[in-house]
Amino acid sequence: MALNKRSSEYVKANDDRFGLRVSSKAPNCNKVNSLQCRFCIAFGCEEKVGAKRKPSTDVQGWIRPFRYDNIENHVSGQHPAKWAEYKLLDSSDDRKAFFDDVLVSFKNSMKAHFPSSSLGTEREMVFNIEKDIVDVIVGDMMFEPNDDIIDSDPEDDMDEPPAFSSDAERNVVLHRQAQQSVLAKERALSLFKRIDGDDDADYAYCVTIPKSKTTVFQLAVRYVACGTSFRMAANLLSCTYNVLHNLILRSCSRNDVSNFIRVVYVVNLQHMACHLRHSWAFSIALDSATHQSTSYLDLRFRIFLPAFYDIVNVHAAALPMFDWHTGEVMYKMVAVFLNVMCPVWTVRLLGISFDGARNMMGRVAGVVTHLTNAMHNECPLIRVWCGAHQLDLIMEYIMNSIVKERFFTTMTGFITHLMRQQNLIADMQTTCPRVVNRWLSTEKVIKWFKAHRPQLLAHIESKQPPSAPPRIWWVFVLAMHHFTSLTAITFRTIQGLSTLLDQQQAALDDLVTSFIDDVGVIGPLSPEAIANLEVSEHVISGRYAVQLSSVREFVSGLASWADSIVDEVDPVQRNDLWNDIASVYVTACDRVSQLSSLRDADNNALANPSSLPLVLPHDLIKLSAAEFIRRAHRHTYRLQHHYSVDHIDVIADEHKLLLHAYRSEPVLKQAIDGLDSQSSFRDGWSLIGSIFPNLMEFCGVLATIFLGTSTVESDFSVLRWEKDNFRKSLSDFGLEGVMQSKQWTFLEQFEQ
Repeated sequence: MALNKRSSEYVKANDDRFGLRVSSKAPNCNKVNSLQCRFCIAFGCEEKVGAKRKPSTDVQGWIRPFRYDNIENHVSGQHPAKWAEYKLLDSSDDRKAFFDDVLVSFKNSMKAHFPSSSLGTEREMVFNIEKDIVDVIVGDMMFEPNDDIIDSDPEDDMDEPPAFSSDAERNVVLHRQAQQSVLAKERALSLFKRIDGDDDADYAYCVTIPKSKTTVFQLAVRYVACGTSFRMAANLLSCTYNVLHNLILRSCSRNDVSNFIRVVYVVNLQHMACHLRHSWAFSIALDSATHQSTSYLDLRFRIFLPAFYDIVNVHAAALPMFDWHTGEVMYKMVAVFLNVMCPVWTVRLLGISFDGARNMMGRVAGVVTHLTNAMHNECPLIRVWCGAHQLDLIMEYIMNSIVKERFFTTMTGFITHLMRQQNLIADMQTTCPRVVNRWLSTEKVIKWFKAHRPQLLAHIESKQPPSAPPRIWWVFVLAMHHFTSLTAITFRTIQGLSTLLDQQQAALDDLVTSFIDDVGVIGPLSPEAIANLEVSEHVISGRYAVQLSSVREFVSGLASWADSIVDEVDPVQRNDLWNDIASVYVTACDRVSQLSSLRDADNNALANPSSLPLVLPHDLIKLSAAEFIRRAHRHTYRLQHHYSVDHIDVIADEHKLLLHAYRSEPVLKQAIDGLDSQSSFRDGWSLIGSIFPNLMEFCGVLATIFLGTSTVESDFSVLRWEKDNFRKSLSDFGLEGVMQSKQWTFLEQFEQ
């Protein structure tokens, strides 16, 4: 049949001619509506030599009206080799078998679902690594001289010295362990091939994932990132091969997986090092913890990436500590690590976040003090004591000193009774949350008590348990529910990954404002005003006070049943209740209002608002040109070390342009006015960052300062999860590779 270019009707004979399949028909008249290419379904598009793009993994389809000339162009252009074979077949049976005899069609293969890592068309992956990353971080910091563990599964664990044996037998076992430790280190470093330079000191390393292993590499990394062990990842790859029968997935041992994970760690470090050196400054957060008799110093970087209008928070390393946990020892470890990652860190390091541990924030020997002293004189370090940690300490103080006597003893006794009431649990379809030594768990318990109060009161009335709380206790639960709910919301807000430092302070200020507005707390007051208050009618804490009558009004507004219970008790109990509730709120207002994340050299709070970096457009427009320049001059040396001498003037000029544009362009003004304290950096700059690139980059780096150490603590949770009782023999290098595999795909997005 001659091909008619203008033909739009379906021709059944052309299904056999061009390798087509009917994919849909009209429901009423059985008329063909769409066709699909069987070449795409069975074989996929062929890769063209020299093509800049990878072949499409989609199945080509056509809808009425059909243009068979376009269909012929597709099969000849996207499937030239298979199309040439197909045209040589004479009979319809042979052409049908051409597609049906394919063991696993392309559409059902993994290749169709992973377009960025097409099976069988991958190219080898070559990574160049700086010598110090391999020699110093991997070779020295990740292996103790007498490290007695290697990467293995529990059944591969080395022999332990016999508990009851002679010295000779113990020495034999210890000698065997030492030999295995040396072999483990040699095996780890053998992955990286040395590339010599012009002289002996000028060399680097290279690691290559061959073409036949790239798909296995990508899958293994993702399996491990999901929480599998090396052995399990190898078994999963074997199962994948058994289903897909793709030869690329045929062979992958546990040792291959462990080698892949080691490569991931080193390559991630190289990516991070490049980003650190391309930025005029960066920030770090660090903390230490002990797990299975090994102590770790965890370090994270926060880096601004102008090309993506984004700030990234990445895990850098969980360095094993084989020495005393003093500030000086930790400082030396951090300094060595930073010397490798960014040799000029003493002028690039902008901020450091830490918790309240003595070896971290000690004014003489703390690691933060050592880092501050190491900085260039013109590059002061911004020190941040985790705001969430400080709020946590305040809440623990309030719970232990004010709430415990009235609330916790009664609560724990009643919970013990409720845990034994199986019929009540079945009727309510819920159990009381566990109480641990954290106020956040108490918040959940209080919320549960308030939500199920009617059922619990009915149970108390019918059973009359001796541990039942008095009725006035429920009023205190009501007040504590309001208090802990607001505080918990703020606590979670100030740990947000996109929250900025000034937004954290604003959230804490809003918490105090909420207590003032809701309960009637007054303050901050001068000492004279405090002295003039009637002590019998007020509860005072620091610069804040609250009148007892205001507390009763507040409680009356929380629930309709509160007043009826309060009226039942005698005046002494009622007065004690108001005092306890007032003490909770007024103490919280006084202590939270004094909370400041920024610390000076003596770790005292910096209460000056101008110390907080303002980085979002809606904050910058509030600064005059002169004030902005004064703030920018604090970073003159850092900027001049990375840019030209007059770069501050370039940034200041863009700030002036922003002020002018805000006043003269209604659309820009509306966009900026739409920002608030919940807006992220990307929200604020995604629309105007390309117009003011230097100003955006300056503010983006200032925004990298960590709010706290919550992400560092999450690293320790991952560490404990990955190196559990069943994987005690996982080496520190292998463990770090596992943790890095979780951010492999994330860092790939930002590869320079």
